[in-house]
Amino acid sequence: MSPVIAEVPELQEAVFDAQRSFRIVLNALAHPGRVHRIPSRSDSVPGLTPATVSICLCLLDQTTSLWLDPQLQATPAASFFRFHTGCKVTDKPGDAGFAIIGRAESFSTIPDFPLGTPDYPDRSATLIIEVDGLAEEDGIKLSGPGIETESQLNVKGLPDTFWPMARRNHLMFPMGVDFFLVAGNDVVGLPRSTKVDG
Repeated sequence: MSPVIAEVPELQEAVFDAQRSFRIVLNALAHPGRVHRIPSRSDSVPGLTPATVSICLCLLDQTTSLWLDPQLQATPAASFFRFHTGCKVTDKPGDAGFAIIGRAESFSTIPDFPLGTPDYPDRSATLIIEVDGLAEEDGIKLSGPGIETESQLNVKGLPDTFWPMARRNHLMFPMGVDFFLVAGNDVVGLPRSTKVDG
């Protein structure tokens, strides 16, 4: 007899939503600087945006490790992601495959996180940074793979130190970290291959 699980409308919808969110996350990295909107989920994590939760549920699994900034360590985030994805939660930035920065203003450095090596550039961290707003309008200029000529991105809530760090991060390519900037349900991907022009 065929299983009936796939016939349950709620489960079918959940699977569809997960697949759609995963495609959106991949498109965000494939088209840096473009603002993508991730659908809201029925579950949430106090202190985290819906986009952050969706990205983590798409990308974390038993083989990944997650670091939370100090502000988030006292929230249910660690137990939520550990339960739903099987990921390891670490308190050492240097061991993180993924990191969530809940307060962009407090984000001051990249080198604490794995940057990969010349032989294994994929052994680096992906940083999810929560900001106040994202818009494709007058702002920082971006170019590189996935951008036809040049794009502009306006980000609210980032410290002044972020864009100089992003420029240095690009200069390390193929090493370096990848970024997701998130605000509410919106997400922008900034892989290390993206050049920040000013």
